[in-house]
Amino acid sequence: MREREREREHQSLQHRSRAPFLSLPLSLSLFHTSARNTSQRLPVLEVPSFSQRTPKHKVLIMFRSLTMGRTPDVFNLSFGYREEVSVKATTTTNKEEEEEEEEEEEEEGKEGEQQQQIKTEIQSHEVNVEYNSDRDHEEILDKIADGQMSLPFKEQGDVVKAQLLCLQGGYDVVKVKVRLTIEPYKPTPKIFRLTRQNNTGTTTLCEGLYSLLKGCDLDSIEELILGEGVVRILGDIRERFKNVISVDLSNSQLTELPVEITQFFPRLEVLKLNNNKLIDLPSLVNLKKLRELHCDNNQLTKIRTDLRENKMLQVISLKGNKLTKPVMDMKALSKVHTFHLYGNPVEYLPEMHHCKALRCLSLVNVVVSANDDLTEVGVQIGDTTSTYIPQAISGKAAQKGKAFSDFFTLVFRHSSCQHLLIATALAKIAQEDPMNCVEIGATEGALQQMLTMLLTSDVNVIREATHIIAALSQLPDIAQKLIDSKVSQRIQSLMAVSLFVCFPSLQPYCDTLLYWWLFKIKIDL
Repeated sequence: MREREREREHQSLQHRSRAPFLSLPLSLSLFHTSARNTSQRLPVLEVPSFSQRTPKHKVLIMFRSLTMGRTPDVFNLSFGYREEVSVKATTTTNKEEEEEEEEEEEEEGKEGEQQQQIKTEIQSHEVNVEYNSDRDHEEILDKIADGQMSLPFKEQGDVVKAQLLCLQGGYDVVKVKVRLTIEPYKPTPKIFRLTRQNNTGTTTLCEGLYSLLKGCDLDSIEELILGEGVVRILGDIRERFKNVISVDLSNSQLTELPVEITQFFPRLEVLKLNNNKLIDLPSLVNLKKLRELHCDNNQLTKIRTDLRENKMLQVISLKGNKLTKPVMDMKALSKVHTFHLYGNPVEYLPEMHHCKALRCLSLVNVVVSANDDLTEVGVQIGDTTSTYIPQAISGKAAQKGKAFSDFFTLVFRHSSCQHLLIATALAKIAQEDPMNCVEIGATEGALQQMLTMLLTSDVNVIREATHIIAALSQLPDIAQKLIDSKVSQRIQSLMAVSLFVCFPSLQPYCDTLLYWWLFKIKIDL
């Protein structure tokens, strides 16, 4: 009976009203308040009977139906797991040892046994889920648990979990307790990635996502990767990220660094901010343990001078920015072994003599890398005007002397060429192609800087300088320029008897200098 009365009231309402949207059947589910996504809920409406509805009620009903039909938020969650696995590997022996073993086996009549050693490998696996804000978060938690149970890690039985409890009284620790518990082993996630599919520019997150994250195991996370529109969780649930040592906020459309990074992550070791819209970086002095700073493809125009306080830095990558004069105290940052300024319009380099650990450097369109003892040095060139992949120096592009023009101008502008890594790269470039030597000779100040390299106190730099000069001496025009710049006097001073007393290790390189001296006599004749 009630349904019939309601249908008659509805038909009479449609007959009295000319509003087009009232011709649609209305459902009581429009006013249901148990939606899973509370961010999409509207205030509960007290719906009057059909006979009592006014145009105002009609507008509210229409607005409610439109909002309930909008596209829900979709998030991608990824949990990365790592486990150390012991693997037995058979060691290989050389032919002489194998022959000796065969002879012993024939004499003794026994078969040789293969030596085995145990290696430790790290296996990585991921559990990926998609969360729709209209779905129940408990269902997603079940999927995460099922994915974790299906990981191909070996079961290791029970483990002992130790927890340190410090009871404080004021500023002093009164008592320390250790709590030991036995728990079944289960892999814990070390990497957590959260991205948003439908980025609309808003930073508001639904309550369902927070409920989902509350049920996830985030206390063991060490590496955190956040995409556009979800960066705010750094502050919202920061107490869950107490073990994070690496944060990746690349491709997040950031215009400034979130303050939570420097305030709540003092243990941070790796910070990645690539492909954003950053104009400046805030002070990072609170990040005492920071080892890697990646800020590629942003809009940085300067570097803060207090970066010198981050003395643990080993990697600084600032590719694709707008830096012209990067002022950096490389003496304070003496542990830096990787320094990237690739694709920047750099006019002056910082003094790099004290940065002895440097083994990888990129400037303008050139990338130089070397092993620890600098016995193997690689040089690659690229085109900064496009998404060019650097290619080896032996490639076709390297045959064109102009490819290194900007690089030569930069390193010979001041004393940067006296750094051993740069000097070794210059020697390799000069020996690779005569056209490169022509370009060096045409670079302003290059010849004078090379002569200065001969008088430095670093024996290895002097060695590389002799290689460069020997390569340039094969071109008569450049050789004449060196002679005009009084290179003979420098060579004579270097070949003096005192040289062998101070630098006996340079004796093998005196043949190169003698070649230069004989070449000078040949030109004079």
